[in-house]
This record gives sequence, structure tokens and C-alpha cells, in this order.
Amino acid sequence: MWALLLTNIGEQEIVIRDLVERGYCLGSNVSYNIKKLTDPGYLDQERSAHDRRSMIIRLTERL
Repeated sequence: MWALLLTNIGEQEIVIRDLVERGYCLGSNVSYNIKKLTDPGYLDQERSAHDRRSMIIRLTERL
């Protein structure tokens, strides 16, 4: 599941909401999966400058 999520993120920056809307991850477990990939350093996340409620995620150099 996590490999598919990382592949769908790719080299781009993506808002977590877009992952759910595109069907890459179910809404109920998206925050759990993002946290499990952020803690070991596979993903980096930050607040969007335009909408402070949204989180932007991107792959780190660790991959």
C-alpha cells in the first residue's frame, strides 16, 4: 500500500486532499499512512501558503 502511495506522489508536490480525490488512498486512513511515511523520513510535509488548513507532501531524498 505504501509503495503505491509513494509511486503516485512521484516527483511532484501534492496536497493530501488530492490523494483522496484521485482515489490513491482512502479518506479514513490517509492521515495514518502519511504519518507512517513521514516519521521515518520518506515524506516531507508542510502547510500550504495559500490555504493554511492544507498540507503539501513531497518525497524526500531518502528514497
